[in-house]
Amino acid sequence: MHSAIDYGCIFTSGCFDECNRCPLCQTSKEQLVDVLSGSKRESGGECADLVNCATECIAQSNGDITKINYCLRQKCAFHCFDGSCPKCSAFITRIFNQVCVSGDFRKRVNKWEGHCYQMFRGIVQAKFQDEFVRTGKTAAIGLRSDKQKSV
Repeated sequence: MHSAIDYGCIFTSGCFDECNRCPLCQTSKEQLVDVLSGSKRESGGECADLVNCATECIAQSNGDITKINYCLRQKCAFHCFDGSCPKCSAFITRIFNQVCVSGDFRKRVNKWEGHCYQMFRGIVQAKFQDEFVRTGKTAAIGLRSDKQKSV
Protein backbone atom coordinates (compact mmCIF):
# COMPACT_ATOMS: atom_id res chain seq x y z
CA MET A 1 0.00 0.00 0.00
CA HIS A 2 2.66 2.51 1.02
CA SER A 3 4.60 1.85 -2.22
CA ALA A 4 1.74 3.48 -4.16
CA ILE A 5 1.96 6.77 -2.21
CA ASP A 6 4.04 9.46 -3.90
CA TYR A 7 5.99 10.73 -0.88
CA GLY A 8 8.23 12.73 -3.20
CA CYS A 9 5.19 14.70 -4.30
CA ILE A 10 3.94 15.19 -0.76
CA PHE A 11 7.24 16.24 0.82
CA THR A 12 8.80 18.22 -2.04
CA SER A 13 7.52 20.89 -4.38
CA GLY A 14 5.18 18.66 -6.44
CA CYS A 15 2.20 18.71 -4.06
CA PHE A 16 3.35 21.45 -1.72
CA ASP A 17 0.19 23.57 -1.97
CA GLU A 18 -2.16 20.58 -1.70
CA CYS A 19 -0.33 19.31 1.39
CA ASN A 20 -0.28 22.72 3.04
CA ARG A 21 -4.06 23.03 2.60
CA CYS A 22 -4.57 19.70 4.36
CA PRO A 23 -3.97 19.91 8.13
CA LEU A 24 -3.29 16.17 8.39
CA CYS A 25 -0.70 16.25 5.61
CA GLN A 26 0.90 19.40 6.99
CA THR A 27 1.18 17.88 10.48
CA SER A 28 2.69 14.70 9.06
CA LYS A 29 5.26 16.72 7.14
CA GLU A 30 6.18 18.72 10.26
CA GLN A 31 6.58 15.52 12.25
CA LEU A 32 8.83 14.01 9.60
CA VAL A 33 11.01 17.14 9.59
CA ASP A 34 11.33 16.95 13.40
CA VAL A 35 12.29 13.27 13.24
CA LEU A 36 14.86 13.70 10.48
CA SER A 37 16.39 16.77 12.12
CA GLY A 38 16.67 14.99 15.48
CA SER A 39 14.31 17.40 17.22
CA LYS A 40 12.51 16.07 20.27
CA ARG A 41 9.09 17.31 21.33
CA GLU A 42 8.12 18.30 24.86
CA SER A 43 6.45 15.50 26.79
CA GLY A 44 2.70 15.90 26.51
CA GLY A 45 2.99 17.96 23.32
CA GLU A 46 1.24 17.05 20.09
CA CYS A 47 2.33 13.55 19.07
CA ALA A 48 5.38 13.75 21.35
CA ASP A 49 5.47 10.00 22.05
CA LEU A 50 5.40 9.13 18.35
CA VAL A 51 7.88 11.79 17.20
CA ASN A 52 10.30 11.19 20.06
CA CYS A 53 10.20 7.42 19.53
CA ALA A 54 10.94 7.86 15.82
CA THR A 55 13.72 10.35 16.56
CA GLU A 56 15.30 7.79 18.92
CA CYS A 57 15.03 5.09 16.24
CA ILE A 58 16.96 7.25 13.80
CA ALA A 59 19.56 8.28 16.39
CA GLN A 60 20.23 4.71 17.57
CA SER A 61 20.23 3.03 14.16
CA ASN A 62 23.67 4.05 12.93
CA GLY A 63 22.04 4.70 9.56
CA ASP A 64 20.94 1.06 9.20
CA ILE A 65 17.68 1.21 7.23
CA THR A 66 16.67 -2.28 8.39
CA LYS A 67 17.01 -1.24 12.04
CA ILE A 68 15.14 2.01 11.42
CA ASN A 69 12.30 0.21 9.64
CA TYR A 70 12.00 -2.41 12.39
CA CYS A 71 12.08 0.17 15.17
CA LEU A 72 9.48 2.43 13.54
CA ARG A 73 7.09 -0.42 12.77
CA GLN A 74 7.53 -2.44 15.95
CA LYS A 75 8.11 0.23 18.60
CA CYS A 76 6.80 3.57 17.36
CA ALA A 77 3.75 2.81 15.21
CA PHE A 78 1.80 1.92 18.35
CA HIS A 79 1.88 5.60 19.38
CA CYS A 80 -0.06 6.49 16.24
CA PHE A 81 -3.01 4.48 17.56
CA ASP A 82 -2.81 4.72 21.36
CA GLY A 83 -4.69 8.02 21.57
CA SER A 84 -1.58 10.18 22.02
CA CYS A 85 -1.54 11.32 18.38
CA PRO A 86 -5.08 11.67 17.00
CA LYS A 87 -3.94 13.35 13.77
CA CYS A 88 -1.70 10.39 12.93
CA SER A 89 -4.49 7.94 13.60
CA ALA A 90 -6.93 10.00 11.52
CA PHE A 91 -4.46 10.30 8.63
CA ILE A 92 -3.60 6.58 8.49
CA THR A 93 -7.25 5.58 8.97
CA ARG A 94 -8.21 7.83 6.06
CA ILE A 95 -5.65 6.12 3.84
CA PHE A 96 -6.87 2.68 4.94
CA ASN A 97 -10.50 3.66 4.31
CA GLN A 98 -9.70 4.74 0.76
CA VAL A 99 -7.83 1.51 0.05
CA CYS A 100 -10.57 -0.53 1.75
CA VAL A 101 -13.31 1.00 -0.39
CA SER A 102 -11.39 0.97 -3.68
CA GLY A 103 -10.13 -2.58 -3.06
CA ASP A 104 -13.58 -3.76 -1.95
CA PHE A 105 -12.08 -5.19 1.27
CA ARG A 106 -15.48 -5.59 2.93
CA LYS A 107 -16.51 -8.26 0.43
CA ARG A 108 -13.07 -9.87 0.31
CA VAL A 109 -12.59 -10.22 4.08
CA ASN A 110 -15.13 -12.87 5.06
CA LYS A 111 -17.93 -10.67 3.69
CA TRP A 112 -17.27 -8.04 6.37
CA GLU A 113 -20.48 -6.24 7.29
CA GLY A 114 -19.03 -3.39 9.33
CA HIS A 115 -17.37 -0.16 8.25
CA CYS A 116 -13.81 -0.02 6.95
CA TYR A 117 -12.60 1.90 10.01
CA GLN A 118 -13.97 -0.88 12.24
CA MET A 119 -11.99 -3.44 10.25
CA PHE A 120 -8.89 -1.26 10.59
CA ARG A 121 -9.43 -0.89 14.33
CA GLY A 122 -9.52 -4.70 14.61
CA ILE A 123 -6.31 -5.04 12.61
CA VAL A 124 -4.51 -2.43 14.72
CA GLN A 125 -5.85 -3.90 17.98
CA ALA A 126 -4.55 -7.35 16.97
CA LYS A 127 -1.16 -6.04 15.76
CA PHE A 128 -0.46 -4.15 18.98
CA GLN A 129 -2.39 -6.40 21.37
CA ASP A 130 0.48 -6.75 23.86
CA GLU A 131 1.08 -2.99 23.98
CA PHE A 132 -2.62 -2.24 24.43
CA VAL A 133 -2.87 -4.77 27.27
CA ARG A 134 0.28 -3.41 28.92
CA THR A 135 -0.95 0.21 28.75
CA GLY A 136 -4.64 -0.48 29.36
CA LYS A 137 -5.58 1.37 26.17
CA THR A 138 -7.50 0.38 23.04
CA ALA A 139 -6.99 1.36 19.42
CA ALA A 140 -8.08 4.99 19.06
CA ILE A 141 -9.68 4.59 15.63
CA GLY A 142 -13.16 5.80 14.76
CA LEU A 143 -14.07 6.39 18.39
CA ARG A 144 -15.71 9.74 17.73
CA SER A 145 -17.79 8.21 14.92
CA ASP A 146 -18.97 5.44 17.24
CA LYS A 147 -19.90 7.96 19.93
CA GLN A 148 -21.91 10.04 17.46
CA LYS A 149 -23.86 6.96 16.36
CA SER A 150 -24.86 6.12 19.92
CA VAL A 151 -26.26 9.60 20.56
